[in-house]
Amino acid sequence: MEYESPRLVDYFLVVGLPAGVGGKLQPLYKKWRQKKRGLTTVYFKPTVVSRVPAKDHKDMALPPGIEMFCFPNGIRLTEKAEVPRCHYFVSTIANGNKLYGTVLRFSDPISSHTRSAVSKFMKKFDEEEKEEEEGADDGCQIGEDDMDDGLGSDRRGSITSTDQNSPKIEASEVGMALTRTLTMEAKALYEPKCLCFVSAYPFLPQYLDVMKEIYRISLSPSEFPLERVLSNFMLEVPVPPRGGTAVQYSIGHQSVIFRRSPLNNPILYPNFSFKLLFETLSIEVIEVAFAALLTETQVLLVSSSLSQLSIISELLLHLMYPFKWSNVYIPLLPRNLTRFINAPMPFLIGTHSSFLPFDLRTIVRSRLVVVDLDTNTLHCRKPPPPIPQRELRKLRRALQPVTRAIVPKKITSQHDFKDKSESSLASSITHIRNMRDSAFQLAPSPEDVDENNALPTINFEGVQTVQDAFFRIFVSLFKGYAEYLVFPTDKDPCPSMCFRIKDFLKTQPAGSHEFLKQFLESQAFQSFAEHRIFTTNDDADVLFFEESIIRKLNRSMFTTRKATPFLDDPSYKITKTFVAASPDNTNLPKKIYRYSPFPLLSPELFANARVKPSLKGPDSKGDHLSHRRSSSANLQKKKKRRNSHESAYARSFQNSLASLTGHGGSRKMLPSLSRRAMAKAASAAKAAARKVGAGLREALTQTVYTVWFQVFTAILTSDEDEGSGGEHE
Repeated sequence: MEYESPRLVDYFLVVGLPAGVGGKLQPLYKKWRQKKRGLTTVYFKPTVVSRVPAKDHKDMALPPGIEMFCFPNGIRLTEKAEVPRCHYFVSTIANGNKLYGTVLRFSDPISSHTRSAVSKFMKKFDEEEKEEEEGADDGCQIGEDDMDDGLGSDRRGSITSTDQNSPKIEASEVGMALTRTLTMEAKALYEPKCLCFVSAYPFLPQYLDVMKEIYRISLSPSEFPLERVLSNFMLEVPVPPRGGTAVQYSIGHQSVIFRRSPLNNPILYPNFSFKLLFETLSIEVIEVAFAALLTETQVLLVSSSLSQLSIISELLLHLMYPFKWSNVYIPLLPRNLTRFINAPMPFLIGTHSSFLPFDLRTIVRSRLVVVDLDTNTLHCRKPPPPIPQRELRKLRRALQPVTRAIVPKKITSQHDFKDKSESSLASSITHIRNMRDSAFQLAPSPEDVDENNALPTINFEGVQTVQDAFFRIFVSLFKGYAEYLVFPTDKDPCPSMCFRIKDFLKTQPAGSHEFLKQFLESQAFQSFAEHRIFTTNDDADVLFFEESIIRKLNRSMFTTRKATPFLDDPSYKITKTFVAASPDNTNLPKKIYRYSPFPLLSPELFANARVKPSLKGPDSKGDHLSHRRSSSANLQKKKKRRNSHESAYARSFQNSLASLTGHGGSRKMLPSLSRRAMAKAASAAKAAARKVGAGLREALTQTVYTVWFQVFTAILTSDEDEGSGGEHE
């Protein structure tokens, strides 16, 4: 079950260079000094300089290394202030739950403390450079500090300096040159910073709207300190329920609406407008990416826009509903973690194009689909099996109003790609795509889409939205799936399968067998089938899917109409709006607050919550799903069978897990991981395997996340892995 946080926002972070007296700067890549460039080409490790709250929540700790997702390429000092930019990221934590990050990046004039830290850094460099002068050019890896920082590059794999006017100097002169650059009083320097909201809820566009207003408040005099605004938003704005009530929050001149899809229509409100998906990719590319995810093919998204990566990733996963992607999911992969592209298991990963210092063809392998979001280009050695033709034709007919009105760049096949040069591909990246990271020019959220920006109207056999059109694929394919579920019995309490795949395939056209077989064997379908069999409570996703099937069958003249009380329940419709309170301005030491640069937050200015609102949804009394509830005796019997069924999976799961992590001496599956990372992964595997052996069902779905979380933590915190970003096998 997905985690339901009691807080709308779990954490607020300010990320930048180490602040305060004694702050120590660390280069992100060890061999930067060999590049013979200026100070503005050094990428430093980001750090969390301020956070709210100061301590972790007991039910949701802040993941270590999260600052790397705020600055995926590190922090680089600049000679000009950068325009504010934004992006999003998703962090899958150890228990399999997701944390969503919304990031606003901006520049502040370099502080006196940072200037002092830079001086110490350069002094240390001068001393080390004398000892290592003879070791310059000893075979450093390509692209460790030459890459663009992701703020506007439109050249894939190029090695360019951001300071093109800087003179070329010898290695022995680097230290003196950098020191002179630093001490020139006429030359201003700026340090990038970012604001970040971390939440268990994917209200990403709404969080960005709030964050932009917080940034605006910091630029002009205000009667409220930033601490009071944050206290108000994080403590006094409730989480909207699943239907019935929306939440309205006003900040500055902005009014933001938070609402969640009702339980009986969970695809009603997507996180982003699907127009962004069709502006980026053609329907042909979307279909291939969709089929690749369903058949657990590795999918790599590449773009010169950081914000596009998470947006497109989230929209693609929305199309899979009611099935859920349960494999590795990293929509924004930092540059020093690009080795994860070598992972052997299915994944959906997105990364900036400049983080890959090579031609995309060099990483194309079997079971890998590379989608270039900049050029609407698809690269794969062998495409995944296509969606069955009958459902595919209906999908295309339903989406005709959208595909005719929104036409992205023409799709380029793998064969066409072989004949294209790198320069021609780079020139096809448009100015619009490069500007999508701009915080104050990003496409509007779904609530703010007006008639000119909205998707064309869809009306085909009851289909009214893009996600509804894809959802109908599953309704059509699996309208009789319940007949093939395998339930435990007293005679066979541990069946070897949960779904009779062979029997189901006999009822389907031969041309669809390849796709269906791979999908039916995927974790997405198997998890859904097991959940349908073993769930001890009514599940809204299962009810929605099964009553949608009933509604489809009711359209036939040859079937007896059945009731769909869950879908037809009007109580889930959002009819109310809760207006959140404004910030508290009482007991403040000042009347006006001014900030330059963005301040370190003061604990004494925070206010306690005046009220702790908790909104209840239509299902809070438990009387809206009662028509599907089982008796207490049946629930206990089902639970007993479920526990027995879990034990049957334990041994095979442990064996596959040991193979995945290299337990037993084999490192073939993860060749690019460090020894320290491998040791931590193996340790996590052993601990999780013990839980599986004990019959805890949660471990079956959380173990892989636990292992990869340990691997991520090891790499982000290990000095052994510094400077290895950009290396691929």
